[in-house]
Amino acid sequence: MKNNPDITATTYKRKALDKLLEGEFILIHINPQHPGVTLPDNLNSQPSVTLKISRRFRRPVQLTNDAVKADLLFDGVYFLCILPWNSVWGVTSDSNKLQVWPEAVPQSIAKQLEDSTNSSSSTHRHVIAPEEEKKSTSDESNKLLKKTVGGHLKRVK
Repeated sequence: MKNNPDITATTYKRKALDKLLEGEFILIHINPQHPGVTLPDNLNSQPSVTLKISRRFRRPVQLTNDAVKADLLFDGVYFLCILPWNSVWGVTSDSNKLQVWPEAVPQSIAKQLEDSTNSSSSTHRHVIAPEEEKKSTSDESNKLLKKTVGGHLKRVK
């Protein structure tokens, strides 16, 4: 039986986030335009959204088969955020290591990442690129990944 790439990517993301959540917190980078994403209305029109999540927060963070679910505080009010795995394009650990899944990066963000590798900046992030993920990406995504691996990135806001 042939492996389904979506299931493999989802399993890998889930394991990576589960491991990283052993630390103090993570920053999860998502594409809010992806179907099934539930966020406060003011965030839905952004090209990318970065949320800080932690198992140390008062409300639970759940990593289900379908999505990351986290009840997060926005302007003093809790909101249940639902982030399908396919919407997750990256995660930054509490030690500032960035892991990117190139096939999920929104095109406008991919352009920013590519541009940042060609310019100098005092704010840098190192990209972690797992071998399993590099094999499953498209040629265009591989070019972006190869440009960023071992290089530095500007913080994407």
